[in-house]
Amino acid sequence: MKTSISALTIAISLTSGIFAVAHAQEATPASQQRTQSTTVSEQVKSDLIDWRKAGFDAQSYDALSYDVFGADYQQRYAKYQELRKLHAPQTAQD
Repeated sequence: MKTSISALTIAISLTSGIFAVAHAQEATPASQQRTQSTTVSEQVKSDLIDWRKAGFDAQSYDALSYDVFGADYQQRYAKYQELRKLHAPQTAQD
């Protein structure tokens, strides 16, 4: 009887330890996901600022979007691409 109580105590303590480790492992991906989400959100905001700096506000975009091959649209889009390259996150290419 004493042996079975000790075995039961050990089993319970091991089980709680396993649940604690599993819970800790689940916390890591969620925090990484939150960080990735924040990074994407910041990138989108930066892209929108660059888009507007290039001259694409709502009214001009509506007027220019009918002629995407026109010089005005092409110049503004080229400026947007340059601004975006300046603000793009740097990746290791080595």
